[in-house]
Amino acid sequence: MSKRAAEDMPATDLPKKAKMATDNGQANVDLDENLHSRQLAVYGREAMRRMAGANVLVAGANGTGVEIAKNVILAGVRALTIHDTKNVETRDLSAQFYLTEEDVGQNRAEACRDKLQELNNAVAVSASSAELSAEYLGQFQVVVATDASLEEAKRIDEICHSHQPSIAFVRVETRAVFASVFCDFGPSFTVYDVDGELLYACMRPKTYSMRRSSSISLVTAHCALSAVNAQLPVESSSSSSSMTRGA
Repeated sequence: MSKRAAEDMPATDLPKKAKMATDNGQANVDLDENLHSRQLAVYGREAMRRMAGANVLVAGANGTGVEIAKNVILAGVRALTIHDTKNVETRDLSAQFYLTEEDVGQNRAEACRDKLQELNNAVAVSASSAELSAEYLGQFQVVVATDASLEEAKRIDEICHSHQPSIAFVRVETRAVFASVFCDFGPSFTVYDVDGELLYACMRPKTYSMRRSSSISLVTAHCALSAVNAQLPVESSSSSSSMTRGA
């Protein structure tokens, strides 16, 4: 089809991928409506367009981290980096479902990268063990920390918060049946949590039942996607730890 013929063709007759790229005057985004039909129905086209341009870092390839990475990859971001400096230990096999006995001794991120990539070939998945410096973190729009100490999480959050433009930071921690999520989406991030209590009020019970072991990963993945798209609802920012940014 010639360029002139394409220009004369009504928008409703354009191929689905081309139509997605021309919505809202935005270009350079090629979304497959068939592949992302469910996400389009929930998030909308503008939301999917923003997610398709997002570069996300998940630091910590433990059981929680790989579950978050899986959900974010399936959502259809542009790229995801799974980061870890630790090697696989036998105890990791009980929680990290992409690891096997043959992986013991290997870097945790490298050991699961290929299997994460198989989830969605449209997302560029990479593994890293680089230092989480300001220069390194600057390439991402969202940083999720799943295995960081409180001190390390504060250091990363400070880098993300002061970066121009700010980088959304999410810290998640799980301890047996208890979990906490801390979100810092930058200086303009508004918190709607009134008193810090009843955290489950921001979750949809049927989807995010706290009885399910993967529920905290689903919530965290939702926070990560919300960070790159203002259309996705984020009702509260909270944590059971002492890591809380002042107003």
